[in-house]
Amino acid sequence: MQIGTDYQLFIDGCWTAPAQGRYAPCFNPATAAVIAQVPDGTAEDVAAAVAAARAAAPAWDALGWEPRARALNALADVIERHRQELAELDAVNGGIPIDGGLIDVEIGIRTLRYFAGIASELKGHTQQLTPGSIGLTMRESFGVVGRIVPFNHPFQFAAAGIAAPLAAGNAIVLKPADATPLSALRLAELTVDVLPPGLVNVVTGGAEVG
Repeated sequence: MQIGTDYQLFIDGCWTAPAQGRYAPCFNPATAAVIAQVPDGTAEDVAAAVAAARAAAPAWDALGWEPRARALNALADVIERHRQELAELDAVNGGIPIDGGLIDVEIGIRTLRYFAGIASELKGHTQQLTPGSIGLTMRESFGVVGRIVPFNHPFQFAAAGIAAPLAAGNAIVLKPADATPLSALRLAELTVDVLPPGLVNVVTGGAEVG
């Protein structure tokens, strides 16, 4: 596995330099060696990611549950083909044993498939309110969902965190932990061939991004 040394933000389907040009080192916790430089994003970068997500969400929502479910299963297929690489990324960047990393990747895959499988259950309810009167509820997507995930299972939480919002017709802005962002950035790259641009955006950084 080859780890890149310089990373960018992933916004609107493209690698994007941080607005303020700030970067921070990413470490291997086993050796304390610097393994990469990752953008230290700002509120300006978050705003750009939210704008991309907001633009992408309506068309994704309008597709309906079946095409969204197919896309989630296709993403799970792609991840499955890269499971060893993703586990190794979390091993080098997060200190997770390879076997544990493979389990985390498998959980992420299963979560994507699970929400693809229940996407058809996004239903409202009808009930009789009074004689001759019926109430109807309808479920609507939020539009843009922010996900902040912790450091201890980086890929698992990133993949699982995007599954339900995507199934429900939302676009995502994902912030991985500043210590373990590499597998989330790789996940974003793997979405390129199966999801429309702007649906999954990844902004790295610290407290300001959160």
